[in-house]
Amino acid sequence: MRSAHSAWPPCSPRGTASAEAGDAQFLGALQQQGIGFGDTQSAITVAHHTCDALSQGMTPSDISNKLAGANARTDRQTAVLIVVDAAQACCPQYVHQMANGATVVGPAR
Repeated sequence: MRSAHSAWPPCSPRGTASAEAGDAQFLGALQQQGIGFGDTQSAITVAHHTCDALSQGMTPSDISNKLAGANARTDRQTAVLIVVDAAQACCPQYVHQMANGATVVGPAR
């Protein structure tokens, strides 16, 4: 199982039904891909920080580099999967469908 741990401080709980559904979707995607975290709250924190970073204009590449760099047990490929899963589950406004059918993650266009 791949492993990842949060290097960011915990964020405040989102507390809405929509956020809770997104959190559950994110955790399910991680489990399906064999990506493990030290605990559920750490995983959710990373997802929320990913969305916060996207809202501030950070690129998915920058976010995944930061995640992989801060976590020795997380390789670059796993970090990219975490960022994509977080965006799809918790902040879909940063997931864009291209004309060719490709899905990309990034700041709003």
